[in-house]
Amino acid sequence: GVFRGLDPLKGPQFLAGPGSTIPSAPNMTPRRLVVLSAAVAAVVLSAAVPAATAFVTTAGRLSKSPSPRMHLAPRRPRSVSVGAVSLRASEEVDLEVGAKELLERDFALKPLGGVNLLERNIMDPLGVDSAPPAEEENMRFACDASVGKWRNFMAAGPSTDVEENLRAAAAIPVKYATASPQAALYWAGHLARTSYFAVNAIAGSTAFSIAQAISSGDVTPPPVLPIDNAAASRMVLEAMMTYEQDWLSVAGGDFKAPWDMTTIGHRQHNPLFALRQTLRFANEAVGTLSRRKSDAPKGVWLSAPKLGYPEYYMNNFHYQGDGWFSSESAEVYETSTETLFLGKQDAMQRMTLLPFKNATPKTILEVACGTGRFGTFIRDNHPTALMTSVDLSPFYLQKARDNDDYWVRQQPAAAKPKPASFVQAAAEDLPFADNSFDAVACVYLFHEMPCEARAKALAEMARVLAPGGILSLTDSVQIGDRPGMDKNLGGFTKMNEPHYANYISTDIGGLFQQAGLVASEKWLCSSTKTLSFTKPASQ
Repeated sequence: GVFRGLDPLKGPQFLAGPGSTIPSAPNMTPRRLVVLSAAVAAVVLSAAVPAATAFVTTAGRLSKSPSPRMHLAPRRPRSVSVGAVSLRASEEVDLEVGAKELLERDFALKPLGGVNLLERNIMDPLGVDSAPPAEEENMRFACDASVGKWRNFMAAGPSTDVEENLRAAAAIPVKYATASPQAALYWAGHLARTSYFAVNAIAGSTAFSIAQAISSGDVTPPPVLPIDNAAASRMVLEAMMTYEQDWLSVAGGDFKAPWDMTTIGHRQHNPLFALRQTLRFANEAVGTLSRRKSDAPKGVWLSAPKLGYPEYYMNNFHYQGDGWFSSESAEVYETSTETLFLGKQDAMQRMTLLPFKNATPKTILEVACGTGRFGTFIRDNHPTALMTSVDLSPFYLQKARDNDDYWVRQQPAAAKPKPASFVQAAAEDLPFADNSFDAVACVYLFHEMPCEARAKALAEMARVLAPGGILSLTDSVQIGDRPGMDKNLGGFTKMNEPHYANYISTDIGGLFQQAGLVASEKWLCSSTKTLSFTKPASQ
């Protein structure tokens, strides 16, 4: 079916199209693209204002209704009792299985205690008394209150009560928006943000439907909503809860308000810039959904056997155009991923800053920096630190350099920071001396790596971290983090994420401890979690 969005509880959502034919991206002629772009532009311009005002209107109406009932469930027992079978690292993982089957069939880990977790992860089945990785993790780390909050949220399963979900969502901005001018600015900006990315989701779906109609001659009107109302209401509720958590960190002084929100004249506030990104996304959505529907061959256009790119890296993750190997991919990536998460990705990623809130690192390394957008949030909170950004893609490094340069240009002339340094390298083989950085950050990398590469990367991060330094790792939640999601968590593998099934059952904290780091704190926010580690001063 056609990808319609990422339901927080049910995972990726697809809408079946009986009898339909899906065009592949190469069939999109220039004339068709012009028609498609014009149609999408009309959708965006006609829907942006109503979408932005609809939520505000709903907020005022629903916030006067009785307080919502939360779906809570008691903490589940630590142990799980499931059958298990051996699975070699080279075997394929069935993309249709749920979390229970993943626990039974996937690469499994044992708790610490003198065992080699990497070997266990590759070769051994899950013992009947072993806990999911999140359960072991929650005993190993000092857990923030957010861990329990998100664990219990809809733990019994997704709520299908649309009005209740929207009432709960509407109550959140109403609660905070009048507290101060900064609060009003934050919530106005983030309500507009979610509205924009909701419109993007509709635009992408509409673009695909138009492309399908052009190719097949089918003039059946596309669905008005890309997903069912219950799923849409859950996505909105989780976005508001994510913003609430982010705002409380801002208000509490844990990190600064997003600099792009408070910068007057920022390019992302320009309607033409926003429209250009929407058109890019709509065009990308046609190709992405086509490749997913047809199960197109995985891989990228480039072959570079002598340049040292790992085999796993030569994949078009998410079915995105060109994988990590084009400037166009780098230009549309932020818009694509934020649309997938309805605008909450930045807020989830900002948890990565929490381990550094009481630190003043002089040198910071971001591993797998991608487009460098998150790197600008690091720099804005630690403007005097020397920043080094590493990635394997030269195209994404160029985009990261552009983002960094734009951030530097927005700073006061009297205190302009030095530009960041950019290094093309694999996380598994960092070209830095031991103990080089006071702080290391890594966001959304590990779920896209096979277990052997993951183990090498974390060992490298531990190596270059200075004694007394802090490492902050942010990635997807895993099995046990949110019991209500466990059943469908493995569904993300359908988005051409071949290593995700292994990741969600891997004891990441245990592997870092075996690399010599000390587990410190854990945070959870919607579908993302952050783990922090320290390196003993004696090392």
